[in-house]
Amino acid sequence: MTSRTHDIDEGWAWVVLAAVYSGILLVSTVILTAGVLYIELLDYYQDDATKTSIIGSLNSGLLCLLGPLVSICINKLSCRVTIFSGGVFLMLAYLTSAFVSNINLLIFSIGVVGGIGNALSGVPLAVVLVYYFERRRNIVLTLSQAVIGVAIFLASPLALWLLEEYGLKGTFLILAGICAHLCVCAVICKPSVEEEKLKINALKSKDVTMNKPYTYCKCDSLLDLQVLRSLPFVLFLMSTSTWNFMLSVCLMHLPNYVMTKGLNATDITVLMTIFSISNTVGRLSAVFIVDCKHLDNMVVHICCLVIASIFALFFQLYNHLPSAEYVFVAATGILTGLPNSLATPLTLALIGVENISIAHGLVYFFCGIGYVSGPPLAALLLEKTGSYENSFIMSGAVLLFGSVMAVAAKIRQRKAQEERGKRTLNAAVKKCRRFLKIFSSDSIAYITFRQLLIFSDEHNMFGYIRTANHHVLSTTFLTSIWKSVNLKIC
Repeated sequence: MTSRTHDIDEGWAWVVLAAVYSGILLVSTVILTAGVLYIELLDYYQDDATKTSIIGSLNSGLLCLLGPLVSICINKLSCRVTIFSGGVFLMLAYLTSAFVSNINLLIFSIGVVGGIGNALSGVPLAVVLVYYFERRRNIVLTLSQAVIGVAIFLASPLALWLLEEYGLKGTFLILAGICAHLCVCAVICKPSVEEEKLKINALKSKDVTMNKPYTYCKCDSLLDLQVLRSLPFVLFLMSTSTWNFMLSVCLMHLPNYVMTKGLNATDITVLMTIFSISNTVGRLSAVFIVDCKHLDNMVVHICCLVIASIFALFFQLYNHLPSAEYVFVAATGILTGLPNSLATPLTLALIGVENISIAHGLVYFFCGIGYVSGPPLAALLLEKTGSYENSFIMSGAVLLFGSVMAVAAKIRQRKAQEERGKRTLNAAVKKCRRFLKIFSSDSIAYITFRQLLIFSDEHNMFGYIRTANHHVLSTTFLTSIWKSVNLKIC
């Protein structure tokens, strides 16, 4: 056990890091080939465009919507087993797709089975990093999201080359082989000491609750939603859903909008390339933000939402300017890439490591709600008004609401930290006062502790927490003194 403890932030953790980044790259690349495959499927099967589009929608949508259910698998099994299962699902999805003869079967194979595989493999990958890293946790998490930016560049050229060289059926077989490598990544991600410790604590907590007389145990429910009791986290989830709403509306309607302005397919390719580059820049920027002690992640999240909502709300005022759509898509890329990379660090700050698997699954679920609901509502508004600009304005209004939710989350988070700090410090003072009773009034220890308490009371350090530094310093100091005497006072 001691040797395995050293794998946190070092040793085997770096091997796991390489495996996780490779897994994220593989999953993201396969998912992002959906756009190119959609065109080829239309040409190959000559079926209805709406029905064919269901394949890609299910394949990517289930990744988010099944997040809470995947959290159950992580808690009941492990990250390793869950990722391995996802790799098997994805391999079978694309392998069987090479031999099917109609779109209906492809909806089930790639859409449903592939979507389940995406969820089972995609959601736990970030959770593994949480368990294997502590000091560098936020940096490795944000970098993992930057890997998706690399996948954005690779997916389309890879899919086009595979289709040209091997055709549709051969492409499916090769994608199945690529997905099989997720099983190798999963084998490397063995359960860490932290993951095993949390699982043991969860089992003990469940046993204690079940053994209580006259108590109906709810802990044996498959999905523990206690994290939703945290108001700051719920508000954060709502804000996360809104920026995904705005993102999906822009990606779905912007290409059609620029076509109405007289631009061609080449311009659309340039537009989406700009989005890819800007989104990757946004994801990479988060690496420097989480490592900066002077920047608050939640404040950055709020700023991104506010600025993006302004770009969308006032789009109609500047859309007549030259290259307005390129500026808009670049801003959208950066301002959605940043919150994407900050999502897991913010979830950790709000919930903690103990409930990260459930919380991470819920973040995915709320992202899916926003991403799935955006395009239909925007299309409905387009039918009613006949204007794409109104769709963008609507997405800006939704995002502005999300900004308000994020501000409320920050306020509640700060109040909760102050209340928790006050309780901790007051408990430390009470322990010190009880400690004083052990010594005579003329002893050095008594005089030292007495002066400490007088100083604390004079500076109001225990009555009200003015800064986080006061809380950390005073709590650490008092706790270390208390533990140093190695006494247990009831």
